[in-house]
Amino acid sequence: MSYYNQPEHELIDRRHPKVLEILRSLTRSTINVSTGGRSHADQTEQLDRLSNSSLEQAWLNHVRDKGYRLPDEAQLTLDQFGTRPDYLYRDHQAVIYVDGPHHEQPNQQAIDEALTKKLEEAGLMVIRFPKEQKIWANIFAKYPEVFGAPKE
Repeated sequence: MSYYNQPEHELIDRRHPKVLEILRSLTRSTINVSTGGRSHADQTEQLDRLSNSSLEQAWLNHVRDKGYRLPDEAQLTLDQFGTRPDYLYRDHQAVIYVDGPHHEQPNQQAIDEALTKKLEEAGLMVIRFPKEQKIWANIFAKYPEVFGAPKE
């Protein structure tokens, strides 16, 4: 029911056996998501293969374990910006960096800030995950439009 079919609301019998059958079948339905024509298993395998560090693999495992959306790409070079984000979500134009300990150095932080500004000015969403995995949940929660909701 919606505003569009509001004049027909009185005609819609949600207790009719055939309607109930359809509604019940919808509660048992599942959604199989694929990326770029790849199955979920193929996408997972490709992302695992392209993860360059144990920290990136831990991030990817966290995504899977919590039921978040998988990234579309991994290690895709963005030539125009001179960078290669760890992961990319195309629909949201979001680039993900899983920053290891060397990103805590002041020189690297300045480079990261300049790059983030450049990417954001070009319309990309930049999401950085530090090495401290205990705060990742807060970062995921900040971007539900990108990652989806975690499974309960």
